[in-house]
This record gives sequence, structure tokens and C-alpha cells, in this order.
Amino acid sequence: MSRSAETGSGMSPVTADDVDLAVRLAVGILDAVPWLRPNRHTLRP
Repeated sequence: MSRSAETGSGMSPVTADDVDLAVRLAVGILDAVPWLRPNRHTLRP
């Protein structure tokens, strides 16, 4: 991943907006699929 960002062969470097979008997408998926984080539900009866 870092190699493609350094060379930038036809690909634009990763910007803060891309990182923010990726984080929001990951958080949305984790919230939509609770079984990915079972500890959250099992620790609190």
C-alpha cells in the first residue's frame, strides 16, 4: 500500500478525505454487523 502511494503510478495519493471515508465505512460496517464485536454484548448481561 505504501509502495503504490509513493510511486503514484496513475493513482492519486491518499488524502485525508479518503482516510475519513474509509474510517466512516469501517465504523458503519462494524455497527451494522454486531457479531464482529461480540465482547460488547457478552461483557454486559
